[in-house]
Amino acid sequence: MNGGKIVNNRLDNADLISNVLKLIDDAVIKYHEANKRETTDKIHVTEATGCLRYAYFRRTVELKPEANYYTFMGTAIHDAILKFITDRTEIHVENDVLEGYADAIVEINGRKYVLELKTVKRLPQKPYKSHIEQVNCYMNMLGIDKGIIVYVQRSDGNKAVFVVDRDPDLFTVTLDKARYLKKCLDENKPPKIKDESFCFMCPFRKQCEKESS
Repeated sequence: MNGGKIVNNRLDNADLISNVLKLIDDAVIKYHEANKRETTDKIHVTEATGCLRYAYFRRTVELKPEANYYTFMGTAIHDAILKFITDRTEIHVENDVLEGYADAIVEINGRKYVLELKTVKRLPQKPYKSHIEQVNCYMNMLGIDKGIIVYVQRSDGNKAVFVVDRDPDLFTVTLDKARYLKKCLDENKPPKIKDESFCFMCPFRKQCEKESS
């Protein structure tokens, strides 16, 4: 039986290699498109808890579709794990200004928790501020007092688990940011608030810097 022939990365195979790589990149782009949520007039929880300028430009600047493997790997692992968690149901939450999707509600030892799963390059020593704010939104909107943030390290599956208490005051801050972002979108003016921790991987850096100058 003849085995498959391995084609080396040589100049005379450049066209073949280019076509194979395009097939793979196109598949990743299609995955992103299939999993993209429809934008509504309400502000998404992840928009209000992340960089407001990124959220603004993401809604107002059209980007050419690209194969983002960093996002793809995280989303694929995230969705695959949640698919097999017992009683896992993605929970849609909304109020007059915010909407979002909690990963799951789990019951452990008779207590309900909002579960939020994150994939990361390396495990943090403490939960990220934006993730605390995100799960806090879900807790307040669902009326659940406890949340769990689980970080899964992409390279080896090691995990870090953090329990978070519901904070109504923090939720008020998030609602104010959501209303401010909505106002900026309505007035076609970028928000002045910027979270520079997102800048290193932001596809809108040029637009953001131009608007800031």
